Amino acid sequence: MIFPAARMDAVTARITRFAIFMVVGVTVAAVILALVGRHVLGWAPVVLIVVAGGAAFLFCGAYAPRSYELSGEELIVHRRWPIAPAHVALKDIERVRRPTMIEQSLKSLGFRPHTVRLFGAGGFICNVGWFWTRGEGTYWISTRNIEKLVMLEGKEGKKKDEDGRRKDEGGSGKAEDERRSSFIRHPSSFRRRIVIGPEDPDRLIQALEAKISGRSHARSPVNQADAQKLTGCSLLRRKGERSFAAY
Repeated sequence: MIFPAARMDAVTARITRFAIFMVVGVTVAAVILALVGRHVLGWAPVVLIVVAGGAAFLFCGAYAPRSYELSGEELIVHRRWPIAPAHVALKDIERVRRPTMIEQSLKSLGFRPHTVRLFGAGGFICNVGWFWTRGEGTYWISTRNIEKLVMLEGKEGKKKDEDGRRKDEGGSGKAEDERRSSFIRHPSSFRRRIVIGPEDPDRLIQALEAKISGRSHARSPVNQADAQKLTGCSLLRRKGERSFAAY
């Protein structure tokens, strides 16, 4: 089952157009100065701007998600060549929800509530990388639309955040430093909190919840001996209840 990635929202589109306009404008200005001969460095700024702008465009364009595929027991995030798809095991997902706080923060350019981009791209073509939002914690995001988000919460990530909140409530100032240092040393441990952006978030949430609930409600097989023991116990209990009722 494939879920297309949402197209760029208005905020992301404006940021992308503004960045392209700035790169093109600065490049044209550097070319004019180089041709006139008033620039001391000559063509070096032009080459630097073109290389840096092209690298940023290729990086963000390659990491921008194309679609999300629910295949078997995993969720696959398809990206552009040469970036390999990202695989998320459904067994590690405990909860699926709409992160409204993150949506509000990204719409306000990270001011309400406060959001910090730890590593990655924020607004140019897509939002991808490690982010931190007040009230949500650290998460990995991969989306082109900040208005249609789905958060996948893993068991390990949720437990770590709850432990950190308990330490903070207890007055320990070392909790935030420990989380930051652990994030720097082991960034993969925080990938259990993932935010994605499908075109139809509710449809993806329903499909994931059906998978997760179906797996959690799966019953373990019972052999014949255990079944006989359980049946015998239930018969003895019923017999005892009848004898007790006779008195």
